Order: sequence, then structure tokens, then C-alpha cells
Amino acid sequence: CGMHLLSIACESAGEYLSEEYNAILTLISNTVASAAQNPDCAYYSVQAFNSLIPFLGDEQASLVRPLVPKCVQVVKLLLEHDESRAAEVIEIFESLIETEIANNSDLEDDTRVRSLVLLQWIIKLKKKVIDDLALHLPPEKLFSKIMPFVQSCIAGNEAHHRRGLLLTLACLCEGTSEFIRTNHLHSFVELVCRGAVDEHPKVRNAAMFALGQFSEYLTPDLNQFASEVMPIMFGVLQQLHQGPSSSSMTKAYYALENFVESLEMGILPYLDQLMGHLLSHLKTTTDIHTKELLVSAIGAAANASEDKLLPYLDEILKHLQQCLSTLDKNNTTDEDEGELSVLHTQALDTLGVLVRTLGKMNPQLPSDCMNLGMSLLSSETNDPDLRRAAFGLFAAVASLVKEDMAPFMPVIVKNMLNSVQSSEGIIVSFGGVHNFSFLDEADLTNGNHEEEAEDDDDEGVNGFSVENSYMDEKSDACESLGELAKHSPKSFEPHLGETFEEVFKQVEFPHSDVRKAAIASCGQFVETAYSLKSGLYGNLLGQIFPVICTTISKDSERLVVMSAIMTMKEMIEKCGVDTFANQEQDLQVLMRSLNEVLLQKAACQDDDGEEEDEQQAEYDEMLIEYCGEIFPALAEKLQASFLPYFMACLPTFIGKLKPICSSSERSFGAGTIAETIDKLGPGGSTEILQHVVPRFIQLTRDNEAEVRNNSIYGLGVLLQNGGPAATQHYPLVLGSLSQALVKEKSRRVLDNILGAVARMITSNKELVPLPQVLPVFLDHLPLQEDHDEDPIVYGCLATLMQNSEVRDDLKV
Repeated sequence: CGMHLLSIACESAGEYLSEEYNAILTLISNTVASAAQNPDCAYYSVQAFNSLIPFLGDEQASLVRPLVPKCVQVVKLLLEHDESRAAEVIEIFESLIETEIANNSDLEDDTRVRSLVLLQWIIKLKKKVIDDLALHLPPEKLFSKIMPFVQSCIAGNEAHHRRGLLLTLACLCEGTSEFIRTNHLHSFVELVCRGAVDEHPKVRNAAMFALGQFSEYLTPDLNQFASEVMPIMFGVLQQLHQGPSSSSMTKAYYALENFVESLEMGILPYLDQLMGHLLSHLKTTTDIHTKELLVSAIGAAANASEDKLLPYLDEILKHLQQCLSTLDKNNTTDEDEGELSVLHTQALDTLGVLVRTLGKMNPQLPSDCMNLGMSLLSSETNDPDLRRAAFGLFAAVASLVKEDMAPFMPVIVKNMLNSVQSSEGIIVSFGGVHNFSFLDEADLTNGNHEEEAEDDDDEGVNGFSVENSYMDEKSDACESLGELAKHSPKSFEPHLGETFEEVFKQVEFPHSDVRKAAIASCGQFVETAYSLKSGLYGNLLGQIFPVICTTISKDSERLVVMSAIMTMKEMIEKCGVDTFANQEQDLQVLMRSLNEVLLQKAACQDDDGEEEDEQQAEYDEMLIEYCGEIFPALAEKLQASFLPYFMACLPTFIGKLKPICSSSERSFGAGTIAETIDKLGPGGSTEILQHVVPRFIQLTRDNEAEVRNNSIYGLGVLLQNGGPAATQHYPLVLGSLSQALVKEKSRRVLDNILGAVARMITSNKELVPLPQVLPVFLDHLPLQEDHDEDPIVYGCLATLMQNSEVRDDLKV
């Protein structure tokens, strides 16, 4: 092929062919246009074009532009015949982009260099594309494009296609969890189980990573497949333990931990086998990393099974003691020292879990853990992970021993504050330094992600790089101080002012985990001051209240905003109306911030002006659900004074009841309205009955049990709190509940039907045909799942039994 010779000439002497550029580009264009007839010539033509790109200028632009789509067609053609050549051809697009930026002499050198480095960074993050699509696109649209590729990978025989498929599923599940649970869960679990026993190790690795991700985002629905997943997990782990420790083992234990924790008490049928596996291998292995994985898995088992792990506690503690016996050993290599540090940290973390779950049944355990933690502080260790783990251990002990922490509190608080104040591990560069190290991907050594990377984009600094261990230490120190204040308030009181002051300085820290922890703990300090009737309460509240409101509106990180909303909710639940020092003014400030979230106008929801989809990505919906959770708390504490604010936001919640919305949105909308009205009490629903009752009746026929449950509960509280205006709705609501009772299969929903009827009887029994209703009502007792309805249901019966006519009708 003559184009092969031309490609060599262009590569070797491209800059000397300037007089022939137009002719060569015309020839290349004609050749690639007929690529289907001669793929080899098309390939060499694109190679020749690629070699010329650095030397081309504006005068060739009219010839270059039509070539770009033709090169795309060449890539598609080569993918069918020669994938390696297709990969080479793809490089031309990178060359075009780089040249466009680098050759633009109208730009300053600094701008051009920065743009090229940024381009390189974007290319490095290409693996995050699917993850971001899942987080920010409506799942229906995303899956319509992805599923054909999924089917193609399933039908193919290529191992790397199967691996790619599993990694894609792993990335999808965070942002599209509800869609997967509703439409694809069974088939996706089958794919993961099949991948877990694949003949290729990389496919098995990807399957374990996918299972770990599924366990984080697809529970509790995933738990129904425990009988399929657990035997496969045991088989995979047994096989891996026959060889040396590897990344495969790390990913397998990542999957095991997440799945076990998601099962909760569902792990009990497998607990004996699981603990036998973990303890036997912990006893026999000499590999430090494998021990760390086993110890971590024991912590997951403790979180799931709680007190049911007690029969294994003595043996577990012996192994943990052995793991920690090397804490003060100095005769280790640097490599061993690093691995031992991770093992020590994990052993301390697992001890903290055991204290919380089993400490009440083993009084010696909290005491021993306190002594261990204090010895770590006295050793002045320079390992931030060990300090972090010690702080967590103290917080766990405090949850049990309460005010008995008093003798140790000064030393513990001092050390935690040192970590809060520390700038160790942080390098900040301001202005003028052309260092893009802050864009580098951080290595994850814990095996929790497959080739994943973490990044934090922080404003206000040109370069901000950290060692993650120090950030973990700082955020955990903030969290642990909050726990000490919560569990041991009187012992903590002498340190309350100083601690608040230091932690409050971190609420604008560049790292989002630190901001989140600082805001949450400052909220806890306010709650502690309130419970102690401390004179500091007003001052602390006055500082953190506006910060929380501003964070909700202005912070760019969703998780920080969610934490701020939950912190405000907890403050309101604890401090009531006293949360609003300036009364109406403070309430208005908070409601403005919450309303920005509901209207998708908060900073963390910024879509850069793009058109909004009516069906939002699930990740965005999570934030709105967090926002909705604060409304019942406000209604309970503020009562009628909150009603105007609720009415102003009601259209947003009603909008979630549309059929086009996802089941979680419909459930959220119905649940938020119902719970808020319930907390508002009598008269709370009078003004909204005509708008909401018809919509709730329609939702009683929804396909999803949770939506039916919330709408039926909502009908009961709407009529219970609707006053005289509710009477006209009784016949229609009773009819819909009667129909639902006949068809309903979910026991929880049945319990709520009984609860709704009980509320209607209690409010207006003369509007309910008791001779017809009560026999059916009694036939469905007792309540079996939703025991929150016990007081209203049995209270209603107790009241009715005081009426002699009712007793006679029932022949009691």
C-alpha cells in the first residue's frame, strides 16, 4: 500500500513537506473515505495525518475539519478487524486537541501550559466518566444507551469485555441504585455471581469489586440473594487462601465485609461458618496484610450480628491481643513496620466495634480498651492512623461508661485538640507556583476500589495536597470530641468552650470530610450545652447556626450539605424552639436555605445552566430527601407557627407524587407530607385536604409497597387532623382502604390500613359504619410488623370497648 510509504515519509520528514500539505491532505481524505474497501490504506492514511498535525496551520483548517469525522469512521471499522490498530488511531484526537491548545500563539505561555496539564489530568480521570454519568443523569436515559453494550458483553467470549462489564455495573450502582433494584437487580446479581467463578483472575477481581459496590448501594434488596452469594464468597475466599496474599484477596474481603454488614441479622445462618473461616485463618496465617483483612472482616461481622457474636468474643480478643503485641517492637523492617501499622490500626478499630456491640456483656472490655488507648497516647506515637484509631476507641468506651470517663478526659481532649489544630501532612501553596500536584490521583491502599481515585476540589488555594491519614485523623478527632460531649456531658463540660472554639475553626477547612465532621460536632456541642443548661449555649448557637444555614446554600459538596441538614435537624429535636435565638428571623434564614435545596438552586446542585430533567438523577434526589426529613422535626417543635412555611414548600412535595417520578420520590413525597401533618397535630391538614387526599387515594394502588404504605398512613393522619373539613372525604377514603385491604399482600401495609381506619374512628366514629368495619378490622389483628401503629390501633379498640352498644355488637 502506497499510503504506508507516505506515512513513513510524514513521520520522518513531515516538517519539510509544507508545500505539499494540501495535496497530501486531499489524498488522505479520499483514501479514508473509502476505508471499507481497504482498511490497511485507511489506517496508514490516518497515521500520516497524525504525523503532520503538529505542523499544520490555519491555511489547512478547511481540509482538516472534514477529516475528523472520517477518522471516527476508520476507528469504528478497525474495531471490527484489528483492535490494536484502532487504539493507535484514537491517539489522533488527543494530538488534535493538544495542538489546538499548544499552537495557539494568542494565548500566554502560562495559559497554554496549564491547559495542557489540565487536559492530561482529564484524560487520567476517564475511568470516572461512567460513575459521573450514573450520578448526574436520569437512569432511564443512561440505561437505554448502556444496556445494548451490556448485552453485547454478555454474549461475547472476551475476558476483558466481561471484566469491563462488571466494573461498569459497579460504577453504575451508586447513582442509579433504585432503578437497578426495580429493573435489573436479579440479572445483575447473576452476572456478578458468574463473574466470581470466572476462569480469569481479573474477571473474578472485578466481580468482587462489583459485589462490594452492590452491597453499599443496593441494600436491603440485595440481601434476598444471600443464599446464592454467601456460598460463592466462601468458595472464592477458600481458594484465595491457598495461595499468597494478593490484590484479589483484598477485593474479595472488601466484598465480604460490605455484604456481611448489609445483611445485619441476616448473617446469622452463616455466622458459624463465617467465624470458623475467619478465626481459623487468623490462627494459621503469617502474612500481615492477610491478618489485617481478617481482623477487619471480624469487625464487619460484629456490626452485623451484634450480641450474637458473644460466643466468639474470647477467641477474638486473644487474636487481637496477639496482633497488638507488636505495637512496641522496634526490630522490624520499614516494609513490615508499614504493614504492622495498618494491622494495629485495624485491630484498634475492630476493638472499638466490639466495645459498642458487646461491651455491656463484658465489663472488663471497656476498661482494658481505655488502658490500651491511654498507653498509646503516652507513647506519643507519630502515626496518625494509630492516633485516629485510639480516638475512635475512646469514643466507643464513652458510649458505655458515660461519666466514668472523667478521670481520663483532660488527657484525651488535649490529644484530640492537638490533632484538630495540627497542620501536619498539609502543604498549601498560594499564587504563582505552577505546581499541579494537587491534581494527582491518590493511591488507595485499602483495596476498597478498583483502580479508583479520590479527589477534592478546593477553592481559595492554588495547590493543596494532603496525606489522607492526617485528614482522617483530623476529621475523626472532631467526630470523637462530639461523641465525648454526647455520652459524657458533665465530664466534658470543663472543655466545652475551648473545644468548640478549636473545632469551629475547621468548618471552612478545604477538605470536605473535615468540614462535615466539624459542623456535626459543633452542633453536638450546642446540644450538650443546652442539656447542661450551660451559659455557653447562646454563644455557641449564635456562631454555628448561621454557618449551617450558609453551608446548606453555599457549600459545593453534597455530603457536607447533607451533614449540615442532619445537624440542624438534631439540634431542633434536642433544643426545640430555643434553636431559633432570633425567633422568626432565624427560622426565615433556615427556610430560605432549605427552599434553595428543594428548588435545586443550592451551590452543590449547580448544573452550570444546563437544562434540568424532570426526572432527576438519584444522587440529586438524595439531597432533597435529607432536606425533607427536617420538616417533621420543625412541625413537632414549632406547631402551628410552622404551618405557613410548610404550605409554601408543599407544591414541591406534591410534585413528587406524580406517576412520572421514581418510586422513592413518590414514597418520599407522601411520607414527608404525612409525617409533617402528624407532627403539626389537630388542624394541621385542614387547608391541604382537597389537594392531597385525591393524590394519596391514587397512590394506594401504586405498584411499590412503600409508596402504598406511606400514602395509606398519610390518609389516616390527614383525616385525623383535618377537623370538620375532613368529614366530606370519609366515604371515599373508607372505600379505597376497603379495596386496598382485599388486595394487599404486604403485612406492613396491612398494619397501616388498620392504623388509618383507627385514626378515622377515633376522630369521627359516627362517620364510620362500625358494624361493617369492626369485624373485618378485628380479623386482621394483631399488628405484626409496624408496631408504631400499636398505640393508635389498640387505643382505638380500648375506647370502643367502653361503649356498651359496641360491646354487644361484638358479642364480647
